[in-house]
Amino acid sequence: MRKGVVEFLFNEKKYRLEKFLLLLLLYFATLYITTVFQVSLFVLFVLVFMLVLIMSLIKIMWYNKKEKKNTSVIDWIGTLLALIVLAASVFLYLQENKIENAVYEAIEDKVGDEDFTIDYFERIEKNENAYLVHYTIGGENTEYWGWYDWQDGELIHNFTRTIENN
Repeated sequence: MRKGVVEFLFNEKKYRLEKFLLLLLLYFATLYITTVFQVSLFVLFVLVFMLVLIMSLIKIMWYNKKEKKNTSVIDWIGTLLALIVLAASVFLYLQENKIENAVYEAIEDKVGDEDFTIDYFERIEKNENAYLVHYTIGGENTEYWGWYDWQDGELIHNFTRTIENN
């Protein structure tokens, strides 16, 4: 059993179709998780590429030596690419987290001590530095839509539209 798992994970000649189908299934599961649970895609990218990097390093450092195989250039390139994508994903996750914290601070400054709920905020497709924030203040039937620009690491308020719900 253990040998079969090791062969499945590290032998690129065996189980090609099964690996492809498993990766396709994991891709759709990742998209489902990010959509349904509203988890950042970058969080999952970081986890997935950490796993890929660890698997690549185990293959290079343990499996190839155990099987007395020379480490191919493709193995090193795969490890390097996983490391680059992991670094980019971490950077994008931290950037997204920084923007999210700035949005919470901006709304908190605007409403003062009142409770508020940010229903969502998203980047406006036409302008990658513009964000739309939808929030409500506790106890009110009013919805607020705020437009913000992200410039030089700072969130700048453009305008807010209010919608009264009766």
